[in-house]
Amino acid sequence: AFSGSTSIIIGSCTGSRDPLFQQLYSINSWGKNYGIAPFKNRKYIFRVLAQENNTIIKLNGAVISTLNKGQFYESLTSIEGAIVSADKLISVAQYSLTQACSSVTGSSIIGDPEMVLLNPIEFNIKNITVFSSNRNAIQEKYVNVFMKSAKISTFRLNGSIPTVSWIPMPADP
Repeated sequence: AFSGSTSIIIGSCTGSRDPLFQQLYSINSWGKNYGIAPFKNRKYIFRVLAQENNTIIKLNGAVISTLNKGQFYESLTSIEGAIVSADKLISVAQYSLTQACSSVTGSSIIGDPEMVLLNPIEFNIKNITVFSSNRNAIQEKYVNVFMKSAKISTFRLNGSIPTVSWIPMPADP
């Protein structure tokens, strides 16, 4: 299944509209725990979708909502990392906002809105291949990685150890 729109604004401001489509995960791959890594210099929101009635949703350990099957919780805008958990299976999507209201500083920032379906912590993977095209004048590219702090030394990007500082998740360093 796919989700999205042919013309959408994500965020509370206007000024840009874009198509947004994403293939959804099947419900047998949903989990109970998700880490949200913030986008570089961008605000985001997230949505949590419940698979069962009376699903208790927590953000960084604090209860934020109880949802029934098919209902979703939408967060306020944020720039911080977070841990979303539930007592039953959920799906979590993270959205970068529309270009006109995405910048953390309020200045102009280039970039389309995006919906990223997050992988549950229970289904972490050990190896992944990412392709990023050089077409369409994309000027900046970023990769968000959520992993155990004890495994940072094993991470490689194009076969090399990245020369960036890792940022611990505030709710679960």
